[in-house]
Amino acid sequence: MFTPVFEQAIKVAEIPLDDFVEWSKEIEDKKKAPNTVLFTNTARCASTLFGSMLQHEGKSVVFAEAPVLAQLSGGQSEGLWSDEELEKLVPASIRAIRKNIPSNQICVIKTTSSEVKLVPYTKLMRNVKHIFMFRRNAVDSVEKSTYRSLGKYAHKLVTVYLTLYKFSPSWYNWTFGILSFSDGWLFRKLNPINIKEWSFIVWIAPYLSYRKFEDQFCYPIVWHHDLIKNTEVVLKGVFKAISEPGHGELTEDCIPKALGRLKVDSQSGTFLSQEALKSVPLTPYTDETKKRLKKYKRDVEDFSRPENFVTIHEFYESSDILKDEHWFLYVLDKDYAYFVLLPNEIAHYNIINYPFMFTPVFEQAIKVAEMPLDDFIEWSKEIEDKKKTPNTVLFTNTARCASTLFGSMLQHEGKSVVFAEPHVLAQLSAGQSERVWNDEELEKLVPASIRAIRKNVPYNQICVIKTLSSDIKLVPYTKLMRNVKHIFMFRRNAVDSVEKSTYR
Repeated sequence: MFTPVFEQAIKVAEIPLDDFVEWSKEIEDKKKAPNTVLFTNTARCASTLFGSMLQHEGKSVVFAEAPVLAQLSGGQSEGLWSDEELEKLVPASIRAIRKNIPSNQICVIKTTSSEVKLVPYTKLMRNVKHIFMFRRNAVDSVEKSTYRSLGKYAHKLVTVYLTLYKFSPSWYNWTFGILSFSDGWLFRKLNPINIKEWSFIVWIAPYLSYRKFEDQFCYPIVWHHDLIKNTEVVLKGVFKAISEPGHGELTEDCIPKALGRLKVDSQSGTFLSQEALKSVPLTPYTDETKKRLKKYKRDVEDFSRPENFVTIHEFYESSDILKDEHWFLYVLDKDYAYFVLLPNEIAHYNIINYPFMFTPVFEQAIKVAEMPLDDFIEWSKEIEDKKKTPNTVLFTNTARCASTLFGSMLQHEGKSVVFAEPHVLAQLSAGQSERVWNDEELEKLVPASIRAIRKNVPYNQICVIKTLSSDIKLVPYTKLMRNVKHIFMFRRNAVDSVEKSTYR
């Protein structure tokens, strides 16, 4: 639908985003919202065909590839909007798309191949269900569609695009727009170099996102081969999953009409029609390409998921044990804070004994304790409620500036304790950069982590936390903390020294 919406536009109206979000809520305040299905998919999986099978006059309306959702998906991947903003903008956009659909019909919004990343932002919406469609071994089909999009020199253009994006994603997005790399997170991880590898990532990225959020879907994956070979069975299952009697329902009497659409090329007349794709060439699977794709598949399987790990739980214990001087905060994830039990008191792991404390904290850990993040934040406040906090210095720096030397100069037994590069702050800094946590979360997690690090330092001593070179981004999140000062260290002309350390 993005083509006619652009070509047939008569006028344009603009509304400030805050007003748009409020307006979108108001239009549903006084009426029942239609039963809505966000239909996400991978590329070249016959999603247009399946979407056409869900369109039934008077019962459902299917919108195919509304540009606003593709834009929001690209913006999410490239950092144009934060999670907090997307939690408002994605629901607002869906409300705007479905605003004229009667409440007794189903509104199906079929997306492009990258929008499955938007699913988590719809959690609090009324009447929104999710289905996902995938196709095995579709890399060559994706490559053909890329040739149809970019022309006969697509393989060369893709190589140029990949090189430019690798050089500077922000410059590329400013110059060419955000839609080329709507799944830029995976391009940045796997670093493809040609059109075959590009096609692999475009194909697999939606599936990886789906696996992260699959508990939000109302139906198992709709497989391409099942739709073609067992069409009626698939339709019955999906119709039942997305229907709500009296509030948008597709019944079995819709199936014959849906089956008839198998006989028609759903993309007939477009640049992706079956006829147009027949004569499109493919690049060969060279030995090098096969080797790299094999590595990609291994890398993709390396994406960690909790169900891939076996852990042994010993016992539950009061969080009071974590106040002990032998327990230290190690890392956080989206759900838990992890502490480790160490053989020595925390003060032993100062910068004189350990210039990089993340090494002994990992190597000497005896036990691990986990605490839900919300409990961790409250616990960190409670441990300072009844005592005076130590004067604390967050010592940030650039790389190779002698910060370890300077940190050692600040370590004086009985007067100060310097902790060098605790892992949790490096993790929070990287998570801020890569949007693992939003600003609202970091405003809680950064102070909580600092409170946990300094918990056993006497209030009449100085606690200095020397960070990695990237952690200065965390400074704004400490604004409301008690007794936290900041110093920063830099070195002129240190590029060669940084390069040497990279070689090491």
